[in-house]
Amino acid sequence: MVPDVRAALSLTINRAPFFLYPQGFTASNQIPAPWGDRLDKLYGPASRPNLQRLGRQAGIEFNFDVIGSSTFDSHRLVLWSQQTSGKGEDVAAVLARFYFQEGRELADHANLRAAAAEAGIVEGVDEFLSSDVMVDEVKAAFNRSKAAGIDSIPVFIFSALNDTVNEVVHGSASPDQFRATLESIAKAAAERSAGTIADGMAAEL
Repeated sequence: MVPDVRAALSLTINRAPFFLYPQGFTASNQIPAPWGDRLDKLYGPASRPNLQRLGRQAGIEFNFDVIGSSTFDSHRLVLWSQQTSGKGEDVAAVLARFYFQEGRELADHANLRAAAAEAGIVEGVDEFLSSDVMVDEVKAAFNRSKAAGIDSIPVFIFSALNDTVNEVVHGSASPDQFRATLESIAKAAAERSAGTIADGMAAEL
């Protein structure tokens, strides 16, 4: 019997920083080519209209002409926001809209302050951005991803049962693949739970 994924699982999202260009940027702190052009180069000319179609289905109008910039401080801000206020996901959502739809540079601290404010975070943002807080954490998280063999994003790592179950699904996977992964984890969790109950009953006999 296939377990009900929604009933069996409670998901907690933990973002991990990743850099497609860890070697840095040009002197102007920008990648010369817009991300749409880089998308075409990596995956072919059909990738842009396909992504445009999928984005519109989700209510997102992608701006493919955006020039890239360093995302290091934006990763710091997301981690710090999560740790201090639990609003890391809110900040990440605003940053994604700023970049992919509105074309704002993520290296610009004014944009980072605006993202934090929109997510409801005002206190301590300026001080944080001018410090080196979370610098080591971002570097360590990226190094862990590279050590795990992750060289492209998005990648979803589903960990459960104190990391005894780890399933990796790439962002290009189909909805059916995601569902199969979650069902597999739910089944493992249900079996572990049943085993724990059985052990407890045996101990009472």
